[in-house]
Amino acid sequence: MKPLKLTISAFGPYADKVIIDFTKLGNSGIYLITGNTGAGKTTIFDAITFALFGEPSGDNRKADMLRSKYASDNIPTYVELEFTYKGKIYTVRRNPKYTRKKLRGEGFTEENADALLTFSDGRKPVSKINEVNEAIQSIMGLDREKFKRIVMIAQGDFLKLLFADTSDRSKIFRDIFRTEQYQKLQERLKEQLSQSKKECDETAKSMLHFIENSQYDEENKERFEEIKKSKNPAYSGEILDFLDTQNESDKEFLKKSDEKIIALEKNIGEINRLLGQAEILKDTKTKIAGAEKEICRLEEILKKSEDALKEAENNLPLAETLGESIRTESEKLPLYKELDLLENKNIGLLKKSELIEKKLKETEIKEKEFSEKLIKAKEVTEKFGRAELQAEKLKNKKSELIQKKDQIEEIFSLMPNVKRLNEESKKAEIQYLEKNTEYQERIRVFLIQEKDFYDQQAGILAEKLEDNCPCPVCGSVFHPNPAKKLNETVTREKLEKERKINEALNKTVNELSVLSGKKKADFENARDNVYKKIDDFTGEKDRKKAVEFLRTEKSKLDEELINIELQIKEEENNIRIKTEAEKNIPVFEGGLKGFSDEKHRLEKELIQLSEEIKNLQKDIKEKTEKVTFKTENEAKNHIDSLKKQKDIITNKYEAAAKDNQENRNNLQREKTSLETLQRQLENMESFDFSELEKKKELFSTEKEELQILQRTYNLRLSSNKNAVNNILKYKEELEKKEKKYQTIKLLSDTASGNLVGKDRISIETFVLMTYFDRIINRANIRLMRMSYGQYELVRRVESDKGKAQSGLELDVIDHYNGTVRSVKTLSGGEAFKASLSLALGMSDEIQSSAGGIQVDSMFIDEGFGSLDDESLNQAIGVLQELTAGNKPVGIISHVTELKERIDRQIVVTKQKNSGSTVEIK
Repeated sequence: MKPLKLTISAFGPYADKVIIDFTKLGNSGIYLITGNTGAGKTTIFDAITFALFGEPSGDNRKADMLRSKYASDNIPTYVELEFTYKGKIYTVRRNPKYTRKKLRGEGFTEENADALLTFSDGRKPVSKINEVNEAIQSIMGLDREKFKRIVMIAQGDFLKLLFADTSDRSKIFRDIFRTEQYQKLQERLKEQLSQSKKECDETAKSMLHFIENSQYDEENKERFEEIKKSKNPAYSGEILDFLDTQNESDKEFLKKSDEKIIALEKNIGEINRLLGQAEILKDTKTKIAGAEKEICRLEEILKKSEDALKEAENNLPLAETLGESIRTESEKLPLYKELDLLENKNIGLLKKSELIEKKLKETEIKEKEFSEKLIKAKEVTEKFGRAELQAEKLKNKKSELIQKKDQIEEIFSLMPNVKRLNEESKKAEIQYLEKNTEYQERIRVFLIQEKDFYDQQAGILAEKLEDNCPCPVCGSVFHPNPAKKLNETVTREKLEKERKINEALNKTVNELSVLSGKKKADFENARDNVYKKIDDFTGEKDRKKAVEFLRTEKSKLDEELINIELQIKEEENNIRIKTEAEKNIPVFEGGLKGFSDEKHRLEKELIQLSEEIKNLQKDIKEKTEKVTFKTENEAKNHIDSLKKQKDIITNKYEAAAKDNQENRNNLQREKTSLETLQRQLENMESFDFSELEKKKELFSTEKEELQILQRTYNLRLSSNKNAVNNILKYKEELEKKEKKYQTIKLLSDTASGNLVGKDRISIETFVLMTYFDRIINRANIRLMRMSYGQYELVRRVESDKGKAQSGLELDVIDHYNGTVRSVKTLSGGEAFKASLSLALGMSDEIQSSAGGIQVDSMFIDEGFGSLDDESLNQAIGVLQELTAGNKPVGIISHVTELKERIDRQIVVTKQKNSGSTVEIK
């Protein structure tokens, strides 16, 4: 990548638009970017990096912090870079996201980030930020980090690289050579190792948990504690043997206790049987006493129920009288319903009569309304009878006016084209005359050159003429005045080249002559066409007056068209009103007839309804005289009252009879039950109830104590069986997991460089050592030259004791005294040479490893102030070699010695309050 032109606007310290034309610095060689501290020298490279990748070269500022604090509100922030890569030219323009004051009104507005990449070969531009980023990376094959490492050599960054240890150097190389995969492999193995160790610990912990929770007899406690204190109880078979012994002991106890419980349950069953018989005897005596007492009570109740029955029988004749009254009033109930129907019908007919009268009045009103509308509609149709004819006349007149206006507008529309063709004709004529003059001059010079060429040929021949020898041109043997040879030589090749140029130029002159003639003809035809149209329309020969007449006529036509349009709209509205009225006349006429017919029908229906109401009211009067009460509800309530009185008498009799019979039945049942109990008592045997209870209690207590012990032994046996199964399961699982752990540990220690007795070199460091060796080899080519063969960089082979990692440590060989020492012992100037060599070596290696990358320019930032004159010459000599093959190198520095040694300069000047400016010298 070689920058051709960089445009910076309101970017960093640059307040206004600044253009840096790198082509003025030449295609190769060294140039200097100089200026005061903070003026914006490094910002030039920041701008190039931002244009290509959307981020500046440094990491201190993000893209949305790049707007210049000195910039005016109306100056946009952007960077545009025109660059060439592998013979093709590209232009990329970017602006960051930034906030600025609104140009109008108060407040601020935000400009969004944007990017545009254009191609010199005519390809479609790329406009989206992500697509531009992908296109740039595809073109150059570099991302931002590699671009910085290859193109920008910053002293501070590479001094860090020079003095870094293995860990820090790994971080730098990792980003450049993309070795994250090896680091991730190391981390992944460490994670797997940690997880495997955790799984082993958890399995061992689970197994120990079951051992700790094992159960035993108190007499075995001491033995169990001794086993737990052994070195590794998790693997000891003693605990399993101990638990097997304990389990067998528990099983034997449970077997014997089961046999004893069976015998106790048999004894308890026999006692329960005897206690049951004793309980039955006691219960029978209690029941006999209760039955005798209940018989006395039931005899008293029976006597009272017989008295109540006699009283209820005396009231039965009154119930028959009430039944006769109920039948009489029930027969009249249908008359109440008939009266209700007649009354409702009467009310309905009266309401219907009112509705018909109301409808009759509404019909008369509508009849009058339609009559008035019919009269008005006929008046409208008569008033606007000629509206269509009038509208048609106005439209015809409008068409005539539009036609005249179109003619005028056509003339005016053709005039700019006549003017344009006139200018093109004059321009073509000037081009023809200029090119023809050039051609005539070149012909004049060519004829002189041609004459000189032939004179030269004659002079050459004349040099070879001898007296009495014939001339090869004219054959004469006498040569009184031979041609002289000219001092300046015109070659045949040069003459032929000029002839071809003149022929091409003559062709161009002829083409321009034809073009000029065509342009002039086009202009004259267009002009004559416009003049003819003006003459046809105005008849005026004076062109200026004719144009003025056309303008005035167009204004008049515009006014007439507006007026006539208003008249047309008015007539069209009249037509609409007339059409609506004509459409409504038959509607109104039909409506009038309908209302008249409806009125006659309603009057007839009203007379018939009045007669029907009179007959209905007469029928209502006759039925009213036959009933006892006013309403059906009053009659029903009276009937219900009579029924209740009757029901009370009959229900009371039925209840008394039923109660008397039930009491008689209850007394008989109780007497029968007493006789049965007395017979049962005669056949029963006597028992000592309290002695039986004592024996049962003794047997039950012994059984419960055995069952409690059984639950304890069963729980312990179940728990210990579960413990044995789990200990065996976790023991097998732990052996597998520990075997896996040892395998992973070996892999992890190997990848991380933690093998005992081996150099602490990780797999990532091992890969980076290869890159580092190549970088050192490339760096030493420059360092040996800049140090006159004194210093050579070398990677330290032996690791430092106590170092976490090694393999990327850097030493320097001092060939003057044959010592090898740390690069940290180098002086400031020596360290700069070493770091510059290392940076250039890394740049070469990155290009080589990337494959196909072409870097056509570089930037070196500061560090030259630490060099003496001789070292400065050596450094510049090395950099001068980098410029071979059209590769310019820009040095960013304010060192005075460089300003004196390097003529080509980009001078950055820092203004106090208005930002920085740039000048190319």
